[in-house]
Amino acid sequence: MTQETPMLPAAHLSHAGLGSHDLPDRLLSVVAELTTVMVEENAALAEGLPACVSANIDRKLELSDNYDELYAELADKQADILASDPEFAHKLMNAVVELRQATAENLTRLDAAMAASRRRVEAVMRAVRAAAQENVPYGAKGDIPLNARLAAFGKDYHA
Repeated sequence: MTQETPMLPAAHLSHAGLGSHDLPDRLLSVVAELTTVMVEENAALAEGLPACVSANIDRKLELSDNYDELYAELADKQADILASDPEFAHKLMNAVVELRQATAENLTRLDAAMAASRRRVEAVMRAVRAAAQENVPYGAKGDIPLNARLAAFGKDYHA
């Protein structure tokens, strides 16, 4: 009687022998973590936290780089994994859709946060310019502005 290798589900066949360096699982993990980071940042931005204050910027950039590298590696070297494991392909597709939705929201919220920051800076600059013009003892030509030359009402300096 010959001993046959039992049929393994497609997921086990396509991932067999890859061990801890399992590219598809690493990609899925990075996609999930990047989505989590984006959702956290979106929540912070929704609460009014300025974009530059977000603590997630470095992690988001690192995960984005990892995602790009792993996705390119998967597409180049192991596209058969997606074809041979439809369940994994579906799971990855859903994860990427969630990531894209979080990314789209993130871009919208970052644009709004940057616009709000610009408006705050412009308001501060207008206030600084207005305050500077009120406290100028001399005009642009070196003359003394009228409000600096006239005595306040009710003051009699010649009495």
